[in-house]
Amino acid sequence: MRVNWKKRSHLNPDIILSKIDSIKIIDNDKKVSYSGLEYLDAITALMSMIDFPRHCDGLNHENIVSRAVGRIAREGTLNKNNVISKINEIVLSELAKKRA
Repeated sequence: MRVNWKKRSHLNPDIILSKIDSIKIIDNDKKVSYSGLEYLDAITALMSMIDFPRHCDGLNHENIVSRAVGRIAREGTLNKNNVISKINEIVLSELAKKRA
């Protein structure tokens, strides 16, 4: 089972991701940072929109979401499809590490 966006019509991750996109800063070394404290609120809001299945219970969800957002932000514009794909990629990697 994959990580997915929760099925609530009033939740729109693209609005939150657009906000994160507007406050991101990418330096010459391709390191991503964010201006202000709005990032913390945005990540918290995103976390409430994501449905992690039970097999992800032992993983650090906030760290996974933050890493996914950072990697996509470095590559270009954030959108919900890219972010959820990257989250799933990281989850698979983390689960493989736990099994090894």
